[in-house]
Amino acid sequence: MTKKKLVFVTWLDYSSRAESVANVLDAKSVFIGNVRKKKNMFISFILYFSYTYQNIKILRKLKPDILIITNTTWVVTLVNFLYAKITGTKLVLDSHSCAFDHVFIKYPLFMSIFFAKYSTLSFVTNKTHFNLLTQKGANALILSDIPFEDKLKDKKIIKLGEKFNICYICTFSYDEPYYELIEAARKLDDVQIYITGNYVMANINPEEYKQVKFTGYISNEEYRSLLKSAHAIITLTRNEDTMQRAGSEAVSAGKPLIISDTKMLKNYFTKGTIFVDNTADGIVEGIQKLRKNYNLYASEILQFQEDRRNNFVNKLNEVKEYLGLK
Repeated sequence: MTKKKLVFVTWLDYSSRAESVANVLDAKSVFIGNVRKKKNMFISFILYFSYTYQNIKILRKLKPDILIITNTTWVVTLVNFLYAKITGTKLVLDSHSCAFDHVFIKYPLFMSIFFAKYSTLSFVTNKTHFNLLTQKGANALILSDIPFEDKLKDKKIIKLGEKFNICYICTFSYDEPYYELIEAARKLDDVQIYITGNYVMANINPEEYKQVKFTGYISNEEYRSLLKSAHAIITLTRNEDTMQRAGSEAVSAGKPLIISDTKMLKNYFTKGTIFVDNTADGIVEGIQKLRKNYNLYASEILQFQEDRRNNFVNKLNEVKEYLGLK
């Protein structure tokens, strides 16, 4: 059987999930710009034209048999959907929750369903979105999480200070209760919280919030060293059916996790995890509980890491079989 050429296109400057999926499927990763870093929506819109040109130029050069895309906005998907239909390329959508739960202008649900129905396959992160697509006649597989311990095992441990250090992985998106997290930090004098991500998007002045440390965007190497060096990791969402890639990163780093109390997340993160209300008091309670039983949660997250790695072998075989890669 002739080996198929796979290309994974993402309209971000980096995505650990995209990189991980590409690695396990032996696909070439292509990252194009990052409109999310632009605070000005008009500039972001203009950049779509440049990214569209880059996207098509790369695909014409690489000529993939199977094209996988990070399905986050209808513009990204439309460009690649049309390319796939014109060239006869198989299109796989890696559909995050924003493909189903985003505001209308960024991704109308009817468009997401249409693209999925007429594409080869959709990866989704949960059963709710799987049912939504399959009931509409689309092909879907649940691919909640992809291990990537290999990207973290040799990362340098950095000195963060004498306090209990927590990394809050944040993108300052509409569904993240980051102000509640900051308020919780005010009540924890012996805890230092590092907040990653582009705080400018949220009009935050770091000088006004001395109780936390904003890292801003940092390099992948710095970010992964921060994950390895913190005692624990926090990631939060207000949305019920949002998979937290940051939770996956916590597992890969072998760090206990504090995460929002949603049904989906509780069904997936079964060990080494504390689930909290998205309130300042709820977050404080979760951090205190973790500190009191830290060794237990630290041991459990390593058990979950191993369980995830073993379970993923079967899932990967299922994906490869569906795409004709075996």
